[in-house]
Amino acid sequence: MVVDPIKLLDDLTSATVAAHQRPGFFDQRLRRAEVLLPTAELVIAIDPDRAMGFARALPVADHRHAALAVMAAELVGTDPGRANTLFADVEHNATSWSARTAVGVVRMAVALHRTDRRRAERLLRQAEARLLADTPAQTACFAGEFATALAVLDRRRAEKALDKAATRPLSPEEMGDDTWAAGSEQRLMVAVAMVAYSPRKAEQILARVHAPYDRDCLRPRLIKAIAAVDLAHAERLARATTNAYHRVVWLGETAEISARREPARADRLIREARGMAEAMTDGTQYRWSMSAALKAVAVREPERADRLATSIGDVWLSGSLAGAIAATNPARGLELARSVPDKEMRTRLLAEAAQEIAAVDPALAEDVVREGLPSWEVADVLLRMVPVDPDRAARLARKVGHHPPRASVFVALLSTMRG
Repeated sequence: MVVDPIKLLDDLTSATVAAHQRPGFFDQRLRRAEVLLPTAELVIAIDPDRAMGFARALPVADHRHAALAVMAAELVGTDPGRANTLFADVEHNATSWSARTAVGVVRMAVALHRTDRRRAERLLRQAEARLLADTPAQTACFAGEFATALAVLDRRRAEKALDKAATRPLSPEEMGDDTWAAGSEQRLMVAVAMVAYSPRKAEQILARVHAPYDRDCLRPRLIKAIAAVDLAHAERLARATTNAYHRVVWLGETAEISARREPARADRLIREARGMAEAMTDGTQYRWSMSAALKAVAVREPERADRLATSIGDVWLSGSLAGAIAATNPARGLELARSVPDKEMRTRLLAEAAQEIAAVDPALAEDVVREGLPSWEVADVLLRMVPVDPDRAARLARKVGHHPPRASVFVALLSTMRG
């Protein structure tokens, strides 16, 4: 079977429209937001004639305007007349733009900047204002995409937009029911976006989270983001805590990221993390600490990591390596995952193993998916499968029970086909 792009586009638009029918909780809205604008891009690239129909099918004006803005931006250079037609309703409703729509408007402004600078500058100013006028959670959710779109034209201005998003005051009235999302989580989302411009500023943004517990919960995600661009900075941030347990876990995770890029750094961090883990007296902390260290070992020496975990004699610890082992030994990885007695943990570890297996043995990964993994975990497996077996990934995606994860796989399939 050969994947049909038009059929896939039908599947994608249907799933994306269905995903936007319900309000959803904050984390659900975040995942849903990941597919709307990419869907709009693919519609305009593959079948521009359905652009208006797709937008009109979206039930909320905010979503409709965001999609129209993105599609219009894609057409400015090749079909300016159609671009203006698509953008007309968006421009007419400038006072109601959300942060999501502001992302599309920035892209439109960047596309227009060469041929109509005055209009482009006006749109940029309006979009910057509307980004900050939305709720704190929405501002945080889209600030990174906003900056990425703007950086094509003016990197310094993009960084300033993130500065403003990071320092936006948060009143109790604004925060409402989204206290976590609008407070600590908001800071982290903007901090991660800032890493591309200034890791130092990103760290400063996280430092504005007042509650130490919240900072410690969020710091590992920032460490991973910084490690992608600056391993030495990531290591310093991992050490910047007085909590010994957190330090050893974060050093282990940094070692895992370092393993292929800077093996010497990874080996040093692994030795340190294992030594610190051995000193842990709390059983749970020992498990998590040693797991972080052995996952780093498994990046280059999976068999050695397996032997070390087995010698300790802890089923949970061995099971935690399932994903790392499965990359080179699928059968052993699945065996380790299935050995864990806790059902919830076992399911998560099977999903991690299946993601690694999907890239080397799609048929075996499909067998694992059929064991009943949750929708988002299935989607993550299929995303790894897309480059090696797109037909299988497309067939399985159509069986995913929830619309946003299903749409995410269709986005990946169509994007891969476009090259």
